[in-house]
Amino acid sequence: MRKAAVTDLTELNLQIFVDKSSVEIFINHGQRTFTSRIFPTSDLNLALIGQDQAKIDQLQVYRLAQVVE
Repeated sequence: MRKAAVTDLTELNLQIFVDKSSVEIFINHGQRTFTSRIFPTSDLNLALIGQDQAKIDQLQVYRLAQVVE
């Protein structure tokens, strides 16, 4: 589990990139960042937990191209 405090919550921008061995998360255009190596043995789950309620206005999912097999 990783945590970060975000001060400006009027609009939250998340960019999340996942491939077979890494996760990168950019919060509010780099105000906070996370990078982790992962080696999942099953499906990967991601949970976002906050103290206040939030509404998702837009969600886009991009599949990353596989570079190495």
